[in-house]
Amino acid sequence: MITELQVENALKYLHESAGTYGEVCGLVELQSHNIKMYKSMAFLEATGTVAERDAHANMDQRVIDAVEAHKDAVVEKMTIQTRRQAMSLKIEVWRTQSASNRTKML
Repeated sequence: MITELQVENALKYLHESAGTYGEVCGLVELQSHNIKMYKSMAFLEATGTVAERDAHANMDQRVIDAVEAHKDAVVEKMTIQTRRQAMSLKIEVWRTQSASNRTKML
């Protein structure tokens, strides 16, 4: 049975995490852009054939770091998103329980 205190805590988490979730979503987008930007920079700095320049760009430390930062941002986003979904589900279960209890009283 889900208590009203648990629902209050779930609602509080949803409210308090909204800004952080938005920031992390923006960070994911920024990191995706950074990967492309650093890859383009490394490609232009490299010499050789297009394939060689592309390989050099993919192995550039800035690109590797940007990919790692993107992964970290995605992990953080998914962690917050999953917790927010769990809190929303908890609220929905409580609503169902409350409706059932009201029906039993009639």
